[in-house]
Amino acid sequence: MVRVETVNPTRRQLFILKERLELANMGYRILNEKLDFLMNEFHRLSKETLVSRKELNETLVKAFNSLIKSEFIVGNKTMESIAKGMGTYSDVEFSSKSMMGVTLIKLLQKKSEKNLIERGYSLLEGCASADQAVLSFQESFDRILKVGEFEHNLRTIASEAYETRKIVMLLKNFIIPQLLSSIKYVKFRLDEQAREEFMRFKRVMSRTNSEESN
Repeated sequence: MVRVETVNPTRRQLFILKERLELANMGYRILNEKLDFLMNEFHRLSKETLVSRKELNETLVKAFNSLIKSEFIVGNKTMESIAKGMGTYSDVEFSSKSMMGVTLIKLLQKKSEKNLIERGYSLLEGCASADQAVLSFQESFDRILKVGEFEHNLRTIASEAYETRKIVMLLKNFIIPQLLSSIKYVKFRLDEQAREEFMRFKRVMSRTNSEESN
């Protein structure tokens, strides 16, 4: 049961309570819409994350199969030389956007296509499977970034949805019912006061009429 708020039963207090109720209802509608949006976005992003994970696994399998095949054809030392020529993948572009007050990130690898010489091997020492391995590992890095981006955004949305739901439930189950009860209580007390005033007025008028008749 919601406890009736202890308030002064005045018309000003009734006006204040009604304003609070209007704001609470407005906040409830807005936050409920935000919660619906976040949940829809969470389900959509969950599906995209599952697809991205599957594509990443497939790309990594293709990359390692090509690597094993290349090592068999050109040897471990040549593949190590090719790997060193690839350099690192530290250049990542970071951006963010805000949706319904939630900051989501975007990760992209800075593209820098390399020719055969820049990759660290020549046509003579390279092979189609080696080139496929290089391209597959480059693609894998892009997919790793995408999965990381999705999972980070999923956690952000889930956390925001949890906090939003707590506020929505607080408004629905406590604040709004309490305000309604308080308004009902103040209205009852004001009606009671009006009746008492009316009865006092009748008694005064009756006494006055009685005195005039005497």
